[in-house]
Amino acid sequence: MENYLLFVAVQDQLWRPSHALLYLILFLGALLFAGVGLSVFSFYEDYYWGDSDYRNQLRYNASQKKKRI
Repeated sequence: MENYLLFVAVQDQLWRPSHALLYLILFLGALLFAGVGLSVFSFYEDYYWGDSDYRNQLRYNASQKKKRI
């Protein structure tokens, strides 16, 4: 086992990923980022701007709050 670790430590070449793999990872990250952004935007547009009752429920109004005894 010690000889194997010494062999690994002596090697001077490191594994470098190809440019195609790096571009694939970048592309998948961009798709994931765009998907999350689109999901947030569609929720904001559909449920927030399109529904005034929902906006009123989110808004804090002290006069409509019931007092607890």
